[in-house]
Amino acid sequence: SFNDQYLTKQSSSSVACLLPVCDEPIQTISETVASVSAMRYENKQVYILDDSKKEQSIRNISALAEASGAILIRRENRRHYKAGNINNALKQIKADYIAIFDADQRPALDFLRDLVPLLDEDPGVALVQTPQDYENSDSLIAHAAALQNALFYEYIAESKDVTGSMFCCGTNFVMRLKALRGIGGFDTATITEDFATTLKLHAQGWKTRFHDKLYVIGLGPETLGEYLKQYSRWATGTLQVLKAAVKMFITNPRALSPKQWFEYWLSCSYYLSGLVNFYLLLLPAAYMLFGINLIRGNPLMYLLLFFVVFMSFWSFFLFTSIKRGYPARQLITVCARLETCKFYIYTKAFFSALLGRKPSFQVTDKSGSRQLDWSYLSVPLAVLALNVISALIGFYRLGVAFHPYLAINTFWSTYNVWQLSAIVQYNEGSEFKVLKFFNLFTAGKQEAPLGVPAREVE
Repeated sequence: SFNDQYLTKQSSSSVACLLPVCDEPIQTISETVASVSAMRYENKQVYILDDSKKEQSIRNISALAEASGAILIRRENRRHYKAGNINNALKQIKADYIAIFDADQRPALDFLRDLVPLLDEDPGVALVQTPQDYENSDSLIAHAAALQNALFYEYIAESKDVTGSMFCCGTNFVMRLKALRGIGGFDTATITEDFATTLKLHAQGWKTRFHDKLYVIGLGPETLGEYLKQYSRWATGTLQVLKAAVKMFITNPRALSPKQWFEYWLSCSYYLSGLVNFYLLLLPAAYMLFGINLIRGNPLMYLLLFFVVFMSFWSFFLFTSIKRGYPARQLITVCARLETCKFYIYTKAFFSALLGRKPSFQVTDKSGSRQLDWSYLSVPLAVLALNVISALIGFYRLGVAFHPYLAINTFWSTYNVWQLSAIVQYNEGSEFKVLKFFNLFTAGKQEAPLGVPAREVE
């Protein structure tokens, strides 16, 4: 992070505050506009970039812009979604920097006063990114997302700042307009325009920074459907960027430093974990149902090596997390389980990116229900069922005769059932409740708040 001496400096640089919106609740947008307008920075102008389709939303936004003094920008062609919306606005904006906030992200008063001098101090910096946190504590899904966000910003983002590889996260940042215009605006070839745009900035020699100070509070996904939709978009878009990064590496390997190339590979390849988890989740069923044993060698050696690797990883992760104030129990029982449940959307994202297809995932709200359509969950539910069957077969066979490979696969099938049962447990509104047996190992009732360390907005 930056030296705090820069935070005391004053700046007169002009800033355009952009709020891209599209049919979000008017109350949410109004609160964001009020927070952005109230920031302690004189040389700023607020722009509402309205891509709404609903007539009521359009009327409400027009009234809000007039009442708040914000400049309203609309376009007839809604191509390229958020990236296209911002690029269209750039044609009308004259400023040194832009600050972008999603419709539900409310900045603190000192956001611009603190961050703009950081860009003024180093003309080579194109972007300063800050963390985001969620305030809707009544939803377990939102709390889990907040905890995963915090782990990203406190571990990964900090390390990327050290290696000069921090990428734009789409909201809560300030960017140098000259740098953005120099690469033709936000990337429109992928659905994660923020990540793809950062790759272009780095390739042009621009620096990006991460400032680990919480200035903005927003709203996280409250249902399993919203949660999976968000991660589906991130996974698909990031894997689309992976294709572009590989092409760039082949044609121009000196475009980035070795550290930056490594960081981009780490960020993009993370979503390939869906394929690995899919494979691992099917292994117990392959053994129990078809007699296919993919474990080779001495089972005792397998257990020893697994124990060393598994315990080393989790011990280090949990130790550092606990030191930062995060609850170890909920990291395992909530976040880790939800992460496993995303194997299907990561796998689907891989093939969508590989084949150049746009993601088709949609969350529909039927009759006011917040439950995700079970048809979308057919594959993970089928994998869950296979592991339930495998566990039952395993326990039955162990009752007849013990065998080390049988015991290992029975353990993994049982573990997989516990992990995947989160799909049922957290699909809000479902009449089908997860077995109480599995709730013994979770954070308690579904409505129980998740313990995320308090991070005050400065």
